[in-house]
Amino acid sequence: MSSDDIKARIEEILLEIQQYIDNKYKEQGGCKYCNNTCPYFMTCKVLSKLLKNEPVKSKYQIEVISNWIVKQNEYFRIIKENLANRKTPIYHIETLDGVPLGEIKWYGAWRKFCFFPYEETVWDMKCLTDIIKFLDETNKEWREKK
Repeated sequence: MSSDDIKARIEEILLEIQQYIDNKYKEQGGCKYCNNTCPYFMTCKVLSKLLKNEPVKSKYQIEVISNWIVKQNEYFRIIKENLANRKTPIYHIETLDGVPLGEIKWYGAWRKFCFFPYEETVWDMKCLTDIIKFLDETNKEWREKK
C-alpha cells in the first residue's frame, strides 16, 4: 500500500468511528449541545467550542453559569460546569481534542461525587488513578464546605 492509500483508509476509518459515536449518542437521546433530536453530538460539541456559542437551552431551560478547566494532564482534561438548577457542579472529562470520555457528578445514593464513564471508553491504571485522586480531592472539599 502506498502512503496515499494508507491516508485514505485512515480517513475512512475515522469517518466510520465518527458515525458510530454519533449514532450511539442518537440512541441515547440525542445531542445535549443543540437539541434532543440532533444525531451529531460530536460535531455540535466541537462547533460550539470553536464558535464559542452557547448551546441552545434544553426543554428544562438550564442556565450554564460557568465552565472552567480544573485539571489537565497529558491525556485528558476535567471541566467544571456550574448549572443554575443544581447544588453541585458536573465535571466533564474529555480528551485534549475535545472528545467526551465521561462525567464526575454527585450521586445522591452514596452522598458523594462519583465517576460515570461513557460507553465504549477504555481506561488504563494511570488515568483511573488520576480520576480517583480528583474524586478524593473533590469529595474532601465538598465535605469541608458543609
